[in-house]
This record gives sequence, C-alpha cells and structure tokens, in this order.
Amino acid sequence: MDYPVWASEITPVTGKWRIETVEIFGMVQIFGVRVNPGDLVVADDTGVCFVPRDRAEEVLRLAQKKSRAEDERCAAIDRGEPLPAVLRSTPLG
Repeated sequence: MDYPVWASEITPVTGKWRIETVEIFGMVQIFGVRVNPGDLVVADDTGVCFVPRDRAEEVLRLAQKKSRAEDERCAAIDRGEPLPAVLRSTPLG
C-alpha cells in the first residue's frame, strides 16, 4: 500500500527477557546526525529533517520567510510574469 507508518515508541515482541534498557531520553545518532531529546523531527515522503531544539524558532522563521517568497513567486507566475523576471525580482528565501 506504500502507506508511511511512524511511531514514537517500539516494544520488541521477541525481545522479552533478552533486552536491557541502557538509557532513556539519551542522544542518538541517525546516519551521522546527532539527535537529542526534545529536538524536532520532521518527516515526509521525501526525507527526514532534524532540528536542534535550541534552533527551532530560528528554523521556523527561515521556513516562513522561504514560504512567503515562494508564495510571491507563484503569484507572479499566476499573473503571467515571465519566469526570468520573477526569479530576478523575488527573494529566494
């Protein structure tokens, strides 16, 4: 079905009596990226993004700026403005 499934916790069924909790709320490394408890993890069908908790507000502001710039470009294209002119006159975010 190609339906994405996400979970915040996993309890292995077959690990009963064979697993040991080493750490709770510890740092993990995922494909070389350090992820700490409280970090923001955003994922969709194109990828995964990890945002350190202390940079979340900054990243949100930058994402909103980029979104506004994209909205401006789309509106200019909808008005019939030529693409080269649109790209020159609107910020890339």
